[in-house]
Amino acid sequence: MAAATTPPTPSTPFFLDDGAGGQRLCVHYPATGAARGQILLLPPFAEEMNKSRRMIALAARAFAAAGFEVLTIDLLGCGDSSGDFGDASWSHWQDDVRLAVDWLDARALPGPPGPDGVKPPLWLWGLRAGALLAPAAFDALADRPLHLLLWQPLAAGKLQLQQFMRLRVAADLIGGQAKGAVQAMRDQLARGEPVEIAATCSRPRWPKASIRPVEAVGACAPRRVAGALAARRRDAHARRGDGRRRLDRARRRGARRRLPGPVVLGGHRDRGSAAPDRSQPRRAERRRGLRDSPGRGGARMNATAAPAHRDSVLRIDCDGQALVGLLSEPVVAISAASNAASASASASMNAAAPDTGVLLIVGGPQYRVGSHRQFTLLGRALAGAGVPCLRLDHRGMGDAQGEQRDFEQLDADIAAAIDAWQREHPSLKRVVLWGLCDAASAALLYVHRRRDPRVAGLCLANPWVRTATSLARAQVKHYYLDRLRQPAFWRKLLSGRVGLGAVRELLGKLAQSRAPAHAAGSSSATSLVDTRHYTEQMADGLRAFGGPVLLILSGDDVCANEFLDRCRDGGPAWQGLLTRPGLRREDLPDADHTFSTAAWRAHVERLTAAFVRGVPAAA
Repeated sequence: MAAATTPPTPSTPFFLDDGAGGQRLCVHYPATGAARGQILLLPPFAEEMNKSRRMIALAARAFAAAGFEVLTIDLLGCGDSSGDFGDASWSHWQDDVRLAVDWLDARALPGPPGPDGVKPPLWLWGLRAGALLAPAAFDALADRPLHLLLWQPLAAGKLQLQQFMRLRVAADLIGGQAKGAVQAMRDQLARGEPVEIAATCSRPRWPKASIRPVEAVGACAPRRVAGALAARRRDAHARRGDGRRRLDRARRRGARRRLPGPVVLGGHRDRGSAAPDRSQPRRAERRRGLRDSPGRGGARMNATAAPAHRDSVLRIDCDGQALVGLLSEPVVAISAASNAASASASASMNAAAPDTGVLLIVGGPQYRVGSHRQFTLLGRALAGAGVPCLRLDHRGMGDAQGEQRDFEQLDADIAAAIDAWQREHPSLKRVVLWGLCDAASAALLYVHRRRDPRVAGLCLANPWVRTATSLARAQVKHYYLDRLRQPAFWRKLLSGRVGLGAVRELLGKLAQSRAPAHAAGSSSATSLVDTRHYTEQMADGLRAFGGPVLLILSGDDVCANEFLDRCRDGGPAWQGLLTRPGLRREDLPDADHTFSTAAWRAHVERLTAAFVRGVPAAA
């Protein structure tokens, strides 16, 4: 007899009001049974959060099943929270940590209280650079036991900054411009100029308000954490001593010693002074955000903070498992909905509400935010242009439940997302599927297998058609041949600086590239109707689809080159697809796979918005 499996712990995504009109996306995992404590995630930095989100969700569910209440939070300008990365500063992120601590501290936990009525301990779960934010939580809670849980913590923010800069260095290396790149970026920061790294840090205030505090505060962080822990140990001894008066003296000493060295906070220098005064009015202001938490009236947001769009959480059920969708909507449509107090007002609202939206499918080892917040920013840009956009964590991805699956197995998830969207917004009649890389492939497989009449258009960015053969052909054609044309390569070869391993690799790629197109890579039989190789199904889907198609191709991308090679040399199924009626091709000659500059990203946003507005109206 098989052992019974424990159902996954339910989670509740919600937006927490920051008291100033902004939103912070939080995910709450309630404890199973009596709560043994609470855990607050101090999130990692930038792309590390995108790649680790799934592991964080799995660990949070395991903690909740073991009796711990867990809260994760996206900081200002990060993830699904409001604001731009360039708007954030280290002090803003510290305030966000205190906001989350306040939310947890205000909750009534299930189970009996601890000794002397003290709540169970709060664990600060710091992942990578998130560990450097722990002192902000020490400042927010003085009367409660605190513990640290640190995963791969950084010893200093300087290390994080160096690793972040390597993204820019790697891009410059490919373009042959990497010499002195790190020093040039540091010089820009020193002059207070913006530095763009993977489409982030594009605001002029970012170097002054955020990067330098990350580096400077991080350099002092080990001493700050040690000093704060020492202060809390003194608090514990005093609590067991002669009462409140001694405890107050210990706190005052801890406050004076909490910052033992020079620390840059938000561009200001603090030479070991006491922690900022957390006055009651400010704390009460943060408390007002608690009304937006689960069980306190749902999420809300001051529309003045984001005049062009509003984000909300859409829960989606797919075969009994909860998916997570983030819906960005135009503010005009929301205002019309909130003012519809009569049948006639409701009718006019439905007539004015958008009837076409974009379902953004996410592929690869990431989640709905995307690399450098690409999908979050695309969804908000579309909403600002009047087009609602739903970003989806399918089963096994990000915060969604279920086992991990590949792009050939997403049909049910896509259909469930459209169903849930239409139930919540009956005015929605049609959707445009948008996908990058293997998500574009998933969109073509969906229209081929489901023939869903609700799909009115396709936006396909650098579609994935890879096999070992196609990759070898693309590398030989678009990389190795270029290298053979460069005099520098021949000088290295003749001087002995090109190793035999590189020559063997080239010969191996040449042999692979001559193999039949389908020889490498097998199809997983995800459909009972069609078990052909997924690339053949994609071709049939693109040929048979009756709506318009926007094809966006990057010039500096192997996946895009493989797709073009497949359209030229992939056999009868692919012939003529680039010239099929209704297909509009847009080339970005210098762009990389994820459009990782602000200019490339904005170009894609404009192309998508214009395309969706041009989709023919529903009959």
